[in-house]
Amino acid sequence: MRRLLVPVAALALTLTGCIGTTIDHKRAEKLLVGKSPAGGATIVSAHCPSGVDAKAGSTFDCDVKLSDGTSGTWTLHIANNKGEVFAGPSDFAQNPAKSPGSEVGKTKLATASGGVRLKATLVAFRPNVNEPSPDASQHVSGVQLRIQNAGRSTYNDASPADLSVLLLPSTAGADVAPNERGPCGGSFYRTRLRLAPGASAQGCIPFEVPSGVTATSFRYTPKGERGTSWFVR
Repeated sequence: MRRLLVPVAALALTLTGCIGTTIDHKRAEKLLVGKSPAGGATIVSAHCPSGVDAKAGSTFDCDVKLSDGTSGTWTLHIANNKGEVFAGPSDFAQNPAKSPGSEVGKTKLATASGGVRLKATLVAFRPNVNEPSPDASQHVSGVQLRIQNAGRSTYNDASPADLSVLLLPSTAGADVAPNERGPCGGSFYRTRLRLAPGASAQGCIPFEVPSGVTATSFRYTPKGERGTSWFVR
């Protein structure tokens, strides 16, 4: 006979069952479900390893999923060779949020005013283009964008800088770096777009981003219609 004891925050629960010389992982999983390891969301499912020896001082990890959609690992400590185990809030580690993945290099279709179709390609993203920013608390990031007119009529629009935005983790937009003329400078992001059918334009758009921050996505919105966006990391 072995006893399973799992204190969770200020709550201690005891479960008794016959498990021989190994921890009953199924009982451990059932005991964890419904508990709140971080004081908020509760566990909706748990997976503990089987075949763990009931050896005092050892630990084993259980993967858990929480009611808020997040996941993590809760480490259980084996108190003695009777199979008593315990865990507390400090033994829980939440998994980092998964990045949707970079879409650099992908081409997406955008619809502009008059029904003109544009093929927009995020050619490259550089978190830091090694350009000094006028603001000491910021740095310059660069987006390399190619825009092709896939329609049958000429496309006219404002400059790409006026119609694009680099989004930060806080979802705030970054400002285009003023008067940038270095590796990410030039006329592309300041010049009005005029593309005949089949024609394309490509260049870099510089953005001022707060120091210590890396953008998460980039959005390009043609005049008058729906835009398109890419994850940049």
